[in-house]
Amino acid sequence: MHLREGARLHRQLGGAVGEALSLQRLAELALHEGRHEEARALLDEALDLARSTDIGFHLLDRIYGTRIALHARDPQAALNVMIDAAASVRGPLETCPGCRITFAVPAAIAAARAGEVELAQQHAVQCAYLADVVMRLPAWHAAHEEVRAHIAAATGAARDDVASHFAAAAARFRAASHPIDAARCERLAAEGGKQRFR
Repeated sequence: MHLREGARLHRQLGGAVGEALSLQRLAELALHEGRHEEARALLDEALDLARSTDIGFHLLDRIYGTRIALHARDPQAALNVMIDAAASVRGPLETCPGCRITFAVPAAIAAARAGEVELAQQHAVQCAYLADVVMRLPAWHAAHEEVRAHIAAATGAARDDVASHFAAAAARFRAASHPIDAARCERLAAEGGKQRFR
């Protein structure tokens, strides 16, 4: 309700950036609740708005990151979205060093789940730098640990090793007050890293 009201008020004020961010967050909620077509429509609208602003570079990575998550049930489709997103964000003027992690994490996971290990590792290097140097927030350290877990699964690491990465990510997410992310990683830890993302 608050996000919808936020989007409405931003539109009323002509605040395209705030409206785009509200729509992206609404898309995350729709995705979490299984309303995939609604999430897709919200992301399309958010992207159009973001591209119409002077500071869309703070939004594009976040919107494309959520688009990747939208296709998480189909690893190849998620990889295709990630590749399209990488081509669609045109250079440093359309990305922000801080915001980039919102794309790098889902991109690394999508690549790992699709078996593109080298590509996943390239994004993982970026995740490590962004988590450890740029952002330095507990939830992003947890996200980086989840990336490592997916890469371990993609490279055929021992089930116990994969599970330990997911368990570590879950513990870090829980400590950072991210219960939904913690629950996902706990489930994956219990399954030994079977490739279910959401």
